Amino acid sequence: MPTYHVYINQGKLSAQQKKNVAAAITEGHVALTGAPKYYVQVIIDEIPDENRFVCGIPFSEHMWIRGDVRCRTPEANKALMMELIERVSKVCDFDSSFIWCDLCSIEPTNIVKFGTVFPPAGEEKAWFGALPDEVKETIQNLLDGSI
Repeated sequence: MPTYHVYINQGKLSAQQKKNVAAAITEGHVALTGAPKYYVQVIIDEIPDENRFVCGIPFSEHMWIRGDVRCRTPEANKALMMELIERVSKVCDFDSSFIWCDLCSIEPTNIVKFGTVFPPAGEEKAWFGALPDEVKETIQNLLDGSI
């Protein structure tokens, strides 16, 4: 399950912009990987200005997206990062040169979500089918927006 952490200085994004960033990352990930939407988790961490440094000096001009994702090819990772940066830049008017993105590849066997070890890419339907009914219901509620 891809987890994206967005690190941004406090007060740089409104509540609506945060929602837009989360949606842009989710939609970008789904568009480029084909993974189900309910796989994507986005966490936005706001950091006080005095706690961010580049070159050892305070720097608050950038947004950093760190994604923990299933292993893919270098070409696929590059395409995914560029897609995410483009989508996020559009929804929050943030200069794409200052949206930094790092992807950390994780083997699916090292991921547990919804109480089950994650499947390799392409085996999502079988994985979902084996989930307990109450978990499937929770996922459906997420997709419906009823949670």
